[in-house]
Amino acid sequence: MLASAPALSAQSDSSLSAFSSVLDSSGDFRTGTDTQRGCFDSITPGTMHRELVFLQATMPAHTDSAFILQANLMAQEVATEVRALLGAHGADVPIADSIMAWYAVPSFLTVIAHADGHVTHQIRSTPWDTSAAALLARAFDAARAHELALMIWPEHAPSDSVIVRLSLRTAGVTGKIPQVAAAGEAGMRFTVFTLLQPETFPAVPMPNQPPARYPTENESSRVGGFVLMQLVVDTSGRAVPASIRDLWPANRPRLRGYEAQEYNAFVRSTTYWLEEIRFRPARIGTCRVRQLVQQPLEYKVVRP
Repeated sequence: MLASAPALSAQSDSSLSAFSSVLDSSGDFRTGTDTQRGCFDSITPGTMHRELVFLQATMPAHTDSAFILQANLMAQEVATEVRALLGAHGADVPIADSIMAWYAVPSFLTVIAHADGHVTHQIRSTPWDTSAAALLARAFDAARAHELALMIWPEHAPSDSVIVRLSLRTAGVTGKIPQVAAAGEAGMRFTVFTLLQPETFPAVPMPNQPPARYPTENESSRVGGFVLMQLVVDTSGRAVPASIRDLWPANRPRLRGYEAQEYNAFVRSTTYWLEEIRFRPARIGTCRVRQLVQQPLEYKVVRP
């Protein structure tokens, strides 16, 4: 993470910036005030665009692969029931604008399945519009009534219960995608309906601001370094101090000794810089919202 290098500077490369989805970030917009909801409701359909909404099953890390395969099948079967409840036929993708607001998505259904066949589930959604979550629960119950969405226990399973999270999320695209949109670590995605969505704009640092200062503690060693910071940017464009922290790769051990001291000096300098600078706040349509942001910063020696 640190590399030897020979004046000293810090650079914020906006092309490297990674932003969490506004809708899926810290969830602040979902628990905001009635005034904020009023702003969301003022966003007119003419300023929105149509997006696909998909259903995806996720499970805790290190879940047995036999359960993961069944969770993907559960998501496919529940997705089919969602489309049927909306009046779709076959692989048709229905429009859901008439029964839910755009902020009804994302919504979640947490399913707890037990080895004895007992199943419970609980919805989570914005309190302003629970229609998407309620639809998801109805579709799951319909699948169970058709003897689908089952979880068969392998003999070697170490636990007598598993958790499956079924998530309704926007696909972030406006064109057509296959019924099975993608497969990966997070599971397979199945298209369920389309929904009008407002434009979203991530929080970004304002231009022409002073850069972070190279830490004086590292001047003698003259090393370069790279840090990736996570923070919440509020609606005024300020970082929430308590939210600022560095992100370290989960599969790499933390640095030790002098390297750890040098890295921590970069983190402290970056934290101070993030507390001082201003951001353009994230927006959903014309409404400002809080957002979880990942901001990279590189410290390096500049040769004359």
